[in-house]
Amino acid sequence: MTAIAAKKSRGVNYIAKREQLNLSETAAFGDGPNDIPMLKLVEMLIVIGMACLRLSRLPAT
Repeated sequence: MTAIAAKKSRGVNYIAKREQLNLSETAAFGDGPNDIPMLKLVEMLIVIGMACLRLSRLPAT
């Protein structure tokens, strides 16, 4: 169970801001629908092996 406000994309934004990173220089990997907002946020998205069909349809970078 996870808090409704918990989002991986929020975590990526938080770390990028804290560490003064440009999102165009970031990467993330995922395998499920809950990863989609995070994967759309970063420059390089990595969809791992047995990912769900929805992720396999995301555009490669």
